[in-house]
Amino acid sequence: MMRTIGRSMAALAVAAGVWAAGTAEAGDPVAGAQPRKPGTEAELRYWLQNMAWGFGFETDEIQAATGLSAAEIRASLAKFGITPENKPARAKDAPLAMLPWPGGRRISGTRNARVEAARQRDTKAGVLAPFADGGYAVLDMPEVLYVAREGDAGRRALYVAHYLGYSVWESDEHLRLEPIEWKRAADHILETGREFPKGKRYSSRFTSKFVAFRRSVRMKITLANESDGLFRGPQQVQNCVFMRNLKGGFGGPDSRDVAAKGYHARSSADGMRWIIVAWVPLMTPPAFGFCPSACWGNPEMPCCHSDPQFGDIPAGESRSVYGWLSFYEGEDIHGEFERIDRTGWKDDKWEDMPQWNEAAAAYR
Repeated sequence: MMRTIGRSMAALAVAAGVWAAGTAEAGDPVAGAQPRKPGTEAELRYWLQNMAWGFGFETDEIQAATGLSAAEIRASLAKFGITPENKPARAKDAPLAMLPWPGGRRISGTRNARVEAARQRDTKAGVLAPFADGGYAVLDMPEVLYVAREGDAGRRALYVAHYLGYSVWESDEHLRLEPIEWKRAADHILETGREFPKGKRYSSRFTSKFVAFRRSVRMKITLANESDGLFRGPQQVQNCVFMRNLKGGFGGPDSRDVAAKGYHARSSADGMRWIIVAWVPLMTPPAFGFCPSACWGNPEMPCCHSDPQFGDIPAGESRSVYGWLSFYEGEDIHGEFERIDRTGWKDDKWEDMPQWNEAAAAYR
């Protein structure tokens, strides 16, 4: 595992363009965060490297994420030799740097402290922009899974990535779901999933898998129906890209917002750098009362979405949705959509790993 951890951190090191831990005490911590203290020395080393080398956390942000004291953090950084000077360099042609999100630092601009504190890291991952001093985006996928059983009057929230009491497990079953963590199978692959209680009206499980390449991240979410009845489509999936920590004014008042062909792109303030997200099959018709389409955003966060949907899922069966995320430098964003389309990714119903054709080579 330590060899994998080392490669993961090397991939992240320079791309972040930020460093803070050990050089300052004050950052942007989440007030009222629910910390997760690493259970082993290997996990403590990993998460300190993740936060310090990967995301440039300050001491108080590491405290919010782990529950450790400032003295324990300083001692552990010294013990493991985690310093700005020995931060590994990112290898040439390495995949986009991608790590599990540790929590502890604010990822949105919401003024609602309760919402920010309720966010769980379970399905969140950070992807570092390949631009110089580009910062990073935090992907929450799924942020919310909606389902409807035959006979339901409307959709229900099967899973919500922040504990606010409105998933079916919290509201109907009065359960508090246990935390989950990403499996770090390789330096460019993250997998997670959750199995819900058996013998219930909404018994099911979901899995999420992210695979990073040099210029893109391919994503897949699978929902399996383990109940005794039909999950009636569309089963909507709300997937969020938080842009607060991208550098350059992404999602700000001067940022351009372009949606076409199922792609949703947001630019930096100068209009020359872009983050692009897309999912298939795309949600249609729109079903969220607060958004006009499947491609939408919330300027308060700021965030952007391209939200997909599952069709009918009979008992005992599963369905998958497929996603794309990439960055682009230039002015021809519609031309970039066309170039991405020519990779054929929308038709690639991959199982274990994404498939590629010759047209996709530039995005590997």
